[in-house]
Amino acid sequence: MCIRDRALEGRLSEMQAHSQTQLRKTKMEQDEFRSLLEESMEAMSRTFIPIGKHEEIVEDEREKLKQSIHKEFDETINSKLRELESAKLMEIEKLTEQYKKATLSLKKELEEKKELIKTLKDNLKESEAQRTLAESNKLKAELAEELLVKDNH
Repeated sequence: MCIRDRALEGRLSEMQAHSQTQLRKTKMEQDEFRSLLEESMEAMSRTFIPIGKHEEIVEDEREKLKQSIHKEFDETINSKLRELESAKLMEIEKLTEQYKKATLSLKKELEEKKELIKTLKDNLKESEAQRTLAESNKLKAELAEELLVKDNH
């Protein structure tokens, strides 16, 4: 064989060796990538939430949110009711105080009017007594005058 053929064979051998090295290197990279991919898939499968489970979680969260909203709504309503109740109680106390004052005023006025009526009745009795006495005195005077007139005749 000629030198050239040997050189070509040597070159071919080198190329084949290089190709084999590259193939082994590529195979190792593929194996390493496959291993990494499998590890990632395994890790993902541990943390992956199945669709049905995801729907349960969403529904649970929705229920918790509903309950939270209802609780907040109830607290707000109860707070407003307490405020209104407090305001109404204050209004009732104010009206009760006004009623008490008005009642005392009316009682005082009633007592004053009763006293006035009593005074008027007393005055009326006294006036009637004086009028009766005056009429009686007038009648006596008239009788006495008539008697004098009759005695003089």
